[in-house]
Amino acid sequence: MASFFRFFNNLGAVETDSPALRLQKRFLVYLGLAMSIGGLIWGTLSVYFQLYVPAIIPYGYTCLTAINFIFFGIFRNFRAVRFVQVLISLLLPFMFQYALGSFAATGAIMLWALISLVGAFTFESLRNTLYWLALYVILTLLIGFADSNNLGLLKVPAELSTVFFVLNISVISSIVAGLSYYFLKSRGQILEELAEAKRETDVVMSSVDEGLFLLRLVGDRYMVGSQQSDAVSRIFGIEKLPNTDFATAMTPFFNESKQKEIINFLELLRSNKVKGEMLSALNPLDGVAISPKGTSEPRYVKFGFSAVRVGQPDEYLARVTDITQAKLLQEQLEETERKNQENTQMILSVLQVGPAMLNDFLAGVDEELAIMSGILQNDKSPEEVKQRIEDLYRSVHSIKGNASLLDLKLLVNITHELEEKIIRIRAQERTEWNDFLPVAIDVSRLETALDSVRGLLTRLRDFHATSDNSGPSAMAAIPQALEEMVRRISAQYGKKVAMDFSAFEASVLPDHKASILRDILVQITRNAVVHGLEAPDVRRGVGKPETGTISLSLKDNDGRIQIVIKDDGASFNFDAIRKIAESKRNVDTATASGWTNKDLIKFLFEPGFSTAESADANAGRGMGLDIIRQRIKRIGGDLRISYGAG
Repeated sequence: MASFFRFFNNLGAVETDSPALRLQKRFLVYLGLAMSIGGLIWGTLSVYFQLYVPAIIPYGYTCLTAINFIFFGIFRNFRAVRFVQVLISLLLPFMFQYALGSFAATGAIMLWALISLVGAFTFESLRNTLYWLALYVILTLLIGFADSNNLGLLKVPAELSTVFFVLNISVISSIVAGLSYYFLKSRGQILEELAEAKRETDVVMSSVDEGLFLLRLVGDRYMVGSQQSDAVSRIFGIEKLPNTDFATAMTPFFNESKQKEIINFLELLRSNKVKGEMLSALNPLDGVAISPKGTSEPRYVKFGFSAVRVGQPDEYLARVTDITQAKLLQEQLEETERKNQENTQMILSVLQVGPAMLNDFLAGVDEELAIMSGILQNDKSPEEVKQRIEDLYRSVHSIKGNASLLDLKLLVNITHELEEKIIRIRAQERTEWNDFLPVAIDVSRLETALDSVRGLLTRLRDFHATSDNSGPSAMAAIPQALEEMVRRISAQYGKKVAMDFSAFEASVLPDHKASILRDILVQITRNAVVHGLEAPDVRRGVGKPETGTISLSLKDNDGRIQIVIKDDGASFNFDAIRKIAESKRNVDTATASGWTNKDLIKFLFEPGFSTAESADANAGRGMGLDIIRQRIKRIGGDLRISYGAG
């Protein structure tokens, strides 16, 4: 018996059936079995009362049901089997009713047709059920018409009508009760399975690290589904995303520009004309920063979108992954790599410099740091520090120039950032100690970096001292360092520059004066490359060689040291100088036009005066010539300038 029920339980079933579909198939099978039992009883009673022709109908129903179920077991075509079974289950009672003499025989047979309607309501769509209901009503009207016009085929004896009535009521009631019990039991079992499935789904949704939710296309907008994994709450800092359109749900987490990108991307999803690989490439949410509620720390997330049904843009599974740790690790690795590159570059640069040059560099840096520390003393008021802001700026710029000479990019970058902060303070009308805090922090950062450099340079200096003490002196090393610096800067600006040191006599100055000379030469040589010398195509246009020349001479002129720097560039752009000076001094054009070229050249030596359109690590601060003037003034020298147009 158990095998019998197990066979019919699984008749027509496939592994991919949902619980609801499995229940529909079982109900259809048991409906056919129940009505087939009724058909056998009807047929047998009809034969007993010698109603042989009407007996064919219930027996035929039983045979058709058997054939239909055999087809179901072989081909598992539920749709076709369902249609045939409902149709014959609906037609059987009416045909048998008519064969027995319409309603006059017994109207209880019509109850069998109601069972088929119950089946239709159970496993048919609403539209198909309405079709079956319409057919039921039509057949009822036809039977009623036949009954009212005495069109019945037979006149059934009264005792047979009574037997049919009592039997049909009893059997049909038992079948309906049994089917209802089975249906409710199966429904309860399915509900338990669904509850267990939901529990498992909830466990999965609460355990996965990804934020999961569905996007359903409603009209022209993708709406966020109500079922969301717990990771959504952890990632976005809210209980769950609102059940609104996706673009609106993302509004609290992204700026207006990113919102527009999201809207455009959703249009691509809806169009369904872009391939998956391209969608991934165009995804504006593939690694973005958000600001979750309840925290000030940014979080990096990665969104992914997968169509639920391939080729259908109506529903997407959205996956949100928190990649903050991976992002921070990547940044740390990049920072470590950057520092390693800087240290490697610094080591390579220092290896090319002799011990004397290294000692001189360290001495000059220590001197500038002492000046900076003295300016930023705590016992001074903000106003007193502000009054010496140019001295502070000058020392930072000097360190940057000397670091650039040795190609120490780490120090160049730190001092360049420090200059930016000093410029902002210099532009303020009123200052407080808090304004100088970023400067003090950067100075401390500079000292830390210099300590690292000092340790490296000390080891390299000791290495030079123990292995080879015949390196060039601090003075003799200046030309080579300048030439290397000019090579780097000219490459950055797309210029060709040659250096001429044929008249440079290093022996006329002692090594302890090298730091002052180096400061002067770094600033003025860099200015010559950036501001004076033209690009190769410009030089060709005015009949000059593509390669510009900077010549440097150092000699003793009757007991007085003479340094001469000359370049064959375009000389001063007095129109540009006049325009900038007019703006900085806030004077009218008439006053500015009265300035002589000598007046304009003096403006160039004022702190912060530059004709560069933008500042970079090499130019644009307006401090280079100011440093030259201060250094020459410090040693009691004088400065002379000669120029010629072109």
